[in-house]
Amino acid sequence: MTEREQQILSWIQQNPMISQQELADLAGITRSGVAAHISNLIRKGYLRGKGYIVTPPSYVTVIGGISMDVLGIACGDLMDYTSNAAKVRYALGGVGRNIAVALERMNTRASLVSVYGGDHNGELFKIDASVNGLDIGYSKQLPDAMTASYMYVGDASGQ
Repeated sequence: MTEREQQILSWIQQNPMISQQELADLAGITRSGVAAHISNLIRKGYLRGKGYIVTPPSYVTVIGGISMDVLGIACGDLMDYTSNAAKVRYALGGVGRNIAVALERMNTRASLVSVYGGDHNGELFKIDASVNGLDIGYSKQLPDAMTASYMYVGDASGQ
């Protein structure tokens, strides 16, 4: 897309009902010049046709889990039938969530379809989704449920 096409597309996105003459006045070019740029934007798939209906951005739908991962690494040798001192780390995870976040980091829009609880971890997930730009409009928060969790316990070497 040329810079001029990007500029015209931006004006159309701001005001889809803008006329070609108004675009020409903004761009400082002729109306027929604007018509040629609009034709190119339609041909390239950025506009769908007259009325300047903007093509929505494409996205990937990810269907999968959300969980709070709890990782415990023992500070020494693990001992059976007693408490073991450990370093514990919490991180949001789940295969679905992790894939959706990875897609967003690669500049690919992701819509995550999942379920999560109305608990503290569910609220943390909503914040995390917002920070990472995830669309969770098709995910469902179950108010009376707990968000899934995964626990890993490893010895001092992490095994």
